[in-house]
Amino acid sequence: MREVYGIQRMQFNEKDHSVRVLFDASRLNEDSVASLLRQAGLDLKEKLILA
Repeated sequence: MREVYGIQRMQFNEKDHSVRVLFDASRLNEDSVASLLRQAGLDLKEKLILA
């Protein structure tokens, strides 16, 4: 995923079983990022909104 244009940063938290993805919304949308994560082998359960 690091080679995908528009993905700026990924942060994994094993303790919380979470991944945080910073992406350029002018190039990608949430559905395309979720699809990329699934293709990378991650099993997505839920989306967390950070305020």
